[in-house]
Amino acid sequence: VTPVAAQDVPAGLEIGKAAPEFLVPDWRTGQNVSLRQFRGRPTLLLFLQPRSDLSREVLLQVQRLVQNNPEWDMRPVVLFMEEDREAVRDLLQRRDWPYPVLLGRALRASYQVEATPRLVLLDGQGVVQGQYTGWGPEIPLLLRRDLRRIAEKK
Repeated sequence: VTPVAAQDVPAGLEIGKAAPEFLVPDWRTGQNVSLRQFRGRPTLLLFLQPRSDLSREVLLQVQRLVQNNPEWDMRPVVLFMEEDREAVRDLLQRRDWPYPVLLGRALRASYQVEATPRLVLLDGQGVVQGQYTGWGPEIPLLLRRDLRRIAEKK
C-alpha cells in the first residue's frame, strides 16, 4: 500500500464543485438525512456549537435573512458539532427554528469545519457557491451577494 501525500488528497470543498454527500441523523426524528434531500433550492449549511452565544446570533440573523428575502427560496440547515441534547433543545425553543436540524460532527473533515460558526452555501444542484467561517457584519452581506448571484443564474 502506497501512502497518499496530503497534496494528493482532493480538497473537501471548492467553490463551483459539488459538496460532499452526507447521511447524518436528524435531531428531532433520529432518521438519517442525506444532502440529496435538499437539492432543488439553495441551501445554507450552518455548522454550529449548541452552547455558543454566537450560534444564537447566527440563527437569528439567518432566520431574518430567509424571512426578508423569500424570493431566494433559501433553506437553512443547522448541523450541530456536539451532541448536547439539552443545549440544542434550549437553543431551538428560544429561536422557534422551523428548519432542519442535524448532527454534523461526522462532517468536520469533509466540510473543513476547523472553527464555528462555519457556513457553506449550496445552489439547488448541491454545488458550493460560498464558504464563510466566523460571524460578523460582513457575513450577511457576503451571503446576500452570493444568493443574488445564484438567483441570477436561474
